[in-house]
Amino acid sequence: MAKKFKYQEDMDNIKNEHNCDCPNKDLKAITTFEAYRYVFEDINYKSNFLPQLKDDPARFIDANGKKKCDYLNLSMYSKIEGAKEKYYELANSFPNFNKTAGTHLANGILDAEDGLITEENYSSHFGLYEFENVELKNKFNVIEKL
Repeated sequence: MAKKFKYQEDMDNIKNEHNCDCPNKDLKAITTFEAYRYVFEDINYKSNFLPQLKDDPARFIDANGKKKCDYLNLSMYSKIEGAKEKYYELANSFPNFNKTAGTHLANGILDAEDGLITEENYSSHFGLYEFENVELKNKFNVIEKL
């Protein structure tokens, strides 16, 4: 039986409302690797492992289905250098970036039980669509202040 995603009900609603795939069909299974994510210093902070659509739904009221679906994944990086470079780039472009994205960098090991991922981009960024009952805060540790 196929695993359900953590936000499956939201995905189904987006599919029905916008007539689009959610998530898209190009997701990949995870081969165990180390990943990085922006977080706040307290690993238990409520939005550290919450997708943007769930953290601030009002921001996406007028978004199309694909965009809403994209914001149900967790933004992560496979390389620490890519994570840091992109953080500083975004922080320089958006003065309040650290207030929403976080002030620290955390790392953890992702494996096939955690979910499915999108293709990495040039900066090693990818999106993680978590499976239900996954608790990433138990797998990640804050490693440095950004």
